Amino acid sequence: MNAISDIIEVKAHKITYSLPPDFDAKRVQIIILPIESKTEKPAKKNRILGLKRSILGEEGRRLESHLKEIREEW
Repeated sequence: MNAISDIIEVKAHKITYSLPPDFDAKRVQIIILPIESKTEKPAKKNRILGLKRSILGEEGRRLESHLKEIREEW
């Protein structure tokens, strides 16, 4: 099975595409996906870093130690 993936420009709501000479098929499937979006979602904040800064003192050290232990188990 041959497969082609290309990024092409859209001009006036039209696309033009020519298959390569060695692509031999009587039927093809076309899937059109945008590669940019008008409304991009903001990146999620790292909740663990926020917790690390908000829990201070002995509790913060115990939490940090506990998280290190858990990471090493994985």
